[in-house]
Order: sequence, then structure tokens, then C-alpha cells
Amino acid sequence: MLKTIRWCFLGLCVAFANAQAAPILLVDGSGRLTGATGVDVEGAIYNVEFVDGTCIVVFSGCAATHFAFTTVEGALAASQALLDQVFVDGAAGSFDSVPSLTVGCTWRNECRFVTPFRVIFNMDFVSVQVRNFRAPQEVFDDVLGPFGAADPEFDTSPVPGSFDRFAWARWTLVSPQAVPEPGTIAILGAGLLALVMARRRRRS
Repeated sequence: MLKTIRWCFLGLCVAFANAQAAPILLVDGSGRLTGATGVDVEGAIYNVEFVDGTCIVVFSGCAATHFAFTTVEGALAASQALLDQVFVDGAAGSFDSVPSLTVGCTWRNECRFVTPFRVIFNMDFVSVQVRNFRAPQEVFDDVLGPFGAADPEFDTSPVPGSFDRFAWARWTLVSPQAVPEPGTIAILGAGLLALVMARRRRRS
């Protein structure tokens, strides 16, 4: 019986750890952010990469069937997840304070990361603007949006002699299942423990 309780406790610990898992930021050898794994977008888990090029090349085609998100609501949620979970300052780097530390951006003060979600006449997208102006009387926060449209041939590759300010956010779905909340796990654990204890009393 003690062995059963130990295994149940171990299982609960593992489940709790998974529920609390934060995204892993992917940083290259030069300290630049290239993407992240384990990003939670409304309970589903995604990986994201930041890449340059045209929509057609980056997504192997430029139609809604090539995109991870196909509604403006989904693209907004993904973009918000970038702000909340990926473009943050921490031990891995100052990716909120210094936009140019993210691949696809060379301008220290601002960069836009584009999540496309549909193509009707043009390609519709939601962008995240990571901004850090520090001139006197000119301090801006990061911005979610705007919703916009561009030609499917829109190329985010840098133009020689100019600042590179755009990059694609290329999303890949890892797990469509919602991540259990710690409270739910605690309730399940308490119920399981109660069942084990009741069974032990009966045997006694």
C-alpha cells in the first residue's frame, strides 16, 4: 500500500511540474533569440520560430491552410503569448528591452513579428511591435497589433543599408490539449489519496 501511495505522489508531482512548465527560449551562439518551444496559446502548446523571407517561402505556400492560426482571434492570442511568454527580459537575455536581440531585427528600438492567419485578396496578419525608445519624453511600451494586410510576396528579408524591422512568427502546433491547471491537479490528487486511504482502512 505504501508503494502505491508513493507512485501516486510521484505521478502528481510530475503532472504538477508539467502544468507549471514555462516556454523554453531558443538562443543561438551569438545570444540572439531564434524562437521558443512550449508556448501556451489558450491552452494549446506551440513552438515558434522567427524567420525572414516571403510568405510563400517561409510557410511553403501562402494560404490559410499553411498557417497555424486561421482567425484574427487566434492570431491575436498567439501574438499576446509572444508578449507574455517570449519577448521577456530574463536570464536568457533582454529580449524585451533590446528588440535587436531577436533574429529578424537589426534595429535596437523596434521590431515587428508577423503572424498571418488568412489570405483573401491579400494576406491578413497580426503583428507584435517590440519597442524600446528611450529618448527624452519618448518611451513606448510593446504593442499588440495592428491587424494589417500585405501582398503574399511581402518579404521580411533585410534590405542592404537599412534597418531590418520585420520577421515572421512561424508557429507549429505541438499539443492541442489544454494544460491542466494546478488547482485541478490538486483536487484530483486529493480524491486519489482519499480512495487509497479508504481502501487501506477496509483492509485493516
